[in-house]
Amino acid sequence: MKNTKRILAVVVLYKMTFEQSRGLRSLLKIISENKDAADAIDLMVCDNTPYEQAMPDWFTGHFYREVTNPGLAHWYNITLQNAAANGIGWILVLDQDTEATTEYIAEIIERTSSMEEDREIVAMFPKLVQNGVVCSPLTPPTYHHPLPFDRNFTGVAPSRLHVFNSGSVFRVSAVQDAGGFPEEFPLDFLDHATYAALQSRGGRLFVLQSILEHELSSNDIHRTDPAAVARHCSALQAERKFYQLNGSTQDRIFRRVRLLRGGLAALVKHGAVGWSLRMMKAALH
Repeated sequence: MKNTKRILAVVVLYKMTFEQSRGLRSLLKIISENKDAADAIDLMVCDNTPYEQAMPDWFTGHFYREVTNPGLAHWYNITLQNAAANGIGWILVLDQDTEATTEYIAEIIERTSSMEEDREIVAMFPKLVQNGVVCSPLTPPTYHHPLPFDRNFTGVAPSRLHVFNSGSVFRVSAVQDAGGFPEEFPLDFLDHATYAALQSRGGRLFVLQSILEHELSSNDIHRTDPAAVARHCSALQAERKFYQLNGSTQDRIFRRVRLLRGGLAALVKHGAVGWSLRMMKAALH
């Protein structure tokens, strides 16, 4: 990797090709068409698909494949190590289904330059929007789910936030000081655990002006296929572990209340029996 780059971006694929990934496709397009982006960003693609997929002949970037699907934290830590070894100060993580925009890439290029010496800022991120509602960042939830974040806010976050991974740009040295990306959260709640570790050490977060469209397919409560059920169970288990490690007694009580309320709503409003039962069961553990 070239140490003239300022940002090392990583996209992890799962059962999706280069062409099918909105995140990877959009990022490659911007890098190919924008000299500033090409000069600033190096790219890693990691494939977690449990079967062999051919890498396109035209792709000349850094490519890794692991059919055993080690999750996200594994690849993010390899990205972190590669960036540190090559003098790259920031890493960008982009979900395969989050579409990058020219404006967002221009903003992170400018911000990573202007904030290079401001070590207090440990990460920056866009607002992620689904169906017109900001789904990240979020204020820490209480007994109800968090209220939507102000999509017009830009600047240093005045309080702690929960943030999704996708679109986040992390300062390499800050994540290293926090012990890397926590591999006890290989997929679900990795983002919340990473940001909790950074903020617990006094790091400040910067909310970008950019807004990106994001797809939360795992939130379809009517899916009953084995993959969807397994993912929901995994998310509930990871949430419990997150609050065991990072939450107060009050946080853990709030979690139980949210799960009971959410499970009841899933049953009464949507008739999602399986989803409701899993939430109720999680609330009692």
